[in-house]
Amino acid sequence: MGYTSFVLKEPNSNKKTSIILLYRYDNKTTKIYTKQTIEPIFWDKTKQRAKQSIKVDFTSINTILNEIESAINELFHKIIENYGRKPDPKELKSLFELEFFENKPQFSKKKHISLMETFDEYGQRMISENKISSMQKYMQMKNNLLEYSKEMGYDIQFETLTNEFRNNFIHFLRNIKKKQYIGN
Repeated sequence: MGYTSFVLKEPNSNKKTSIILLYRYDNKTTKIYTKQTIEPIFWDKTKQRAKQSIKVDFTSINTILNEIESAINELFHKIIENYGRKPDPKELKSLFELEFFENKPQFSKKKHISLMETFDEYGQRMISENKISSMQKYMQMKNNLLEYSKEMGYDIQFETLTNEFRNNFIHFLRNIKKKQYIGN
């Protein structure tokens, strides 16, 4: 786990200065400008937050610093969880800036499209391209897959398309489905 601290760029200045996030882990440091500024006389170095004052919107500054601290910790852990390793400082800085300042989540949950939805989308595309016979062939394949799934109690998804599935499906089409068709 990393350690977060906030420091001022120019702590001895008489004017507003930038508040900088330092994120330390494994003898590495990531330095990120928070886009927050404050006059050093209103900065509590010990608490690493803005002091209570009527001359400064300390609540807003401190709220944003808390959000930044939470976001960097969460991002750090997501990188470890998703990649099984700790990020290097430049990578962490880059991902954090994209996620926090540009509002582009780096680890959002993407909706996975199912195999049957893929058939439907492709069928619609074939219709729009006026390729009706191709669409009909794909829809027949979809219907065969659905029938196989129902008959065999097999959940057909992209992840379950294996060579074993292929062989069983061909057997189903050649033997079971063919007998059903001939029998009718």
